[in-house]
Amino acid sequence: MKPTLNFGNVKGIRVQDIMVKEIVESNIWERPIYFAVTCSEDSKIGLDEYLMMEGMSYRVVPEKRKTGVEFINVDIMKKQLFSDAPSTSKVYKPGFNYRGLNDPSIFLDENHKRMTQNYRNSFIRLALYYLNTNNKDMTLKTLDMMDQKIPRKIVGMELGLIYEIGNLYFSAGGDKQYKEYSSEVEKQALQSLEENPSDVQSYYNPYRILIDTYEKQKEYAKLADIWQRIQSIYPDDPSVQSNIEKYRNLAKQSASSEVKADTVR
Repeated sequence: MKPTLNFGNVKGIRVQDIMVKEIVESNIWERPIYFAVTCSEDSKIGLDEYLMMEGMSYRVVPEKRKTGVEFINVDIMKKQLFSDAPSTSKVYKPGFNYRGLNDPSIFLDENHKRMTQNYRNSFIRLALYYLNTNNKDMTLKTLDMMDQKIPRKIVGMELGLIYEIGNLYFSAGGDKQYKEYSSEVEKQALQSLEENPSDVQSYYNPYRILIDTYEKQKEYAKLADIWQRIQSIYPDDPSVQSNIEKYRNLAKQSASSEVKADTVR
């Protein structure tokens, strides 16, 4: 356990951390021990690498997280996310009920919307596991199921999340879905760019998102335009001018190839 309190040179551990430690030590391997996905990072008393995801919770397991693959119980995750739970049951039944999340007549405040991201995070973690293990069909099915259960048209998402989910579709070969997501990403990013043209430093800044999106789509004329906008912020940067020329030339070559193809047909 790392210290969770710091007062100058004095370090300490909170009472709640000692309680968690004693609960774990008293019950470990006799009863299952879970942390909710909503628990803060500093409440996990250093067990992060031994917490395996099972739906909306993390279970303490005698196994250390490996790099490169999502640390999840894939069988339980699939049952929880893909199965509709019965309304009542005397015995444990896996599955979540996503009541009201696909009903546009139900009002969701900002707190409700933030909570739905926990469900989406579970779907995304499962999709990443399938993608990391080269199961692209299940990657697509998992992402499609997420949008079926929690439609983005009803429960909206921030630009960065739409962008990342679109990239997952792209990596898994979901061309149709990627086209839909990239269209939404482009629209939001261009709007964001108009509202705050100086945003070039944030992680999900519109310039970075649009450049990556247009690169995937081979939209060279649009890429040249984005770099032209960046030049207004960095007028003396030679690499910016180089990219403008690069994409202008690629746009001309692409247009010429299309003309030749039409002539042949």
